[in-house]
Amino acid sequence: MKQYVTFKIKKIYLYILLFVLVITFCGFGYYKWCASHLEIELQIVETQFQHEGICSLLKEAYQSSDIQLDLSVKNGKTIMRYYGKATTFAGKEENYDIETKLDFAINAKIK
Repeated sequence: MKQYVTFKIKKIYLYILLFVLVITFCGFGYYKWCASHLEIELQIVETQFQHEGICSLLKEAYQSSDIQLDLSVKNGKTIMRYYGKATTFAGKEENYDIETKLDFAINAKIK
């Protein structure tokens, strides 16, 4: 006959151990999820700051404008192209065309 080693453990200790393991695994998973999404949030904030900066410059430099924004991704960089017509405070209409590059590619589908 084979001999078996048996452990006697109270159920409360088993439940506590399982609870601690579940909390540990969930906490680690949440940490990994947050760490990967922080970079995306920073990219969104950087894109928003860049856009607001261009808009502020347009408001200060022109009386009115019909400027459009194109977003594209080339070589792993996001390119924001602003183009259109703008009217100076002197009433002269000018063509506006400027590109800004960001050091990351937007991971969303751009339509």
